[in-house]
Amino acid sequence: AYLSCSAAVADDFARQVGGPPVCVLFNPIDTQRFGSRADLRRQCRAELGLADGRPVLLTVARFVPDKGHGFLISAAKEVLRVFPNAVFLLVGDGPSRAQAQELAASCGGAIRFLWAQGDVSPYLNACDVYVQPSINREGLGVAVLEAMACGKPVIATKTEGFFESVAEAGKLVTPADAAALAGAILELLKNARLREDWGQRARERVTRHFSTLEAAQKLKEIYGRWAP
Repeated sequence: AYLSCSAAVADDFARQVGGPPVCVLFNPIDTQRFGSRADLRRQCRAELGLADGRPVLLTVARFVPDKGHGFLISAAKEVLRVFPNAVFLLVGDGPSRAQAQELAASCGGAIRFLWAQGDVSPYLNACDVYVQPSINREGLGVAVLEAMACGKPVIATKTEGFFESVAEAGKLVTPADAAALAGAILELLKNARLREDWGQRARERVTRHFSTLEAAQKLKEIYGRWAP
């Protein structure tokens, strides 16, 4: 038997390769490491010079076309018309980074580019909304799950992978639809109670389905079924 990080990947494998069975074992998330931390929020915002009440949106992704940074930047410009004090933090590196910076140049300091980080938990805690604007499929979306584990409301796209990771615990919009993405962001920024509710649902979903304990139990079941 083979292991797959999601049902979508398992289905692709079965269609392309066939043969041996494929068992789904979600990538586990350390819910002790990734959780809501007020101290990390204060520390990270202070280091970035961001007041506690300032709206902060975060994306952690490699800068390649499939990750949808251009689509996000277009949406950000719409959001900034309504919330001019909002800040978008884009964490990562990659070949499309310079192009994204050029697209965001007119926004000044409202869209900040940060290099890839060894530990993203401070940034996850510092943000109010996590956005993953991928325009192509994801295996599962580990960055999204880490944000959810930190109790953050998540907006992602209707692509394979996110249907399994985010499901009903966040908002999924049409890929490459900047207006839809901007609308989802504005809905959350205008409603603190909604952000809190989505964040709580997100944390509960990760704890229930994607924790390291859940993964260990699932792996034990798989070994019990397929080990000689």
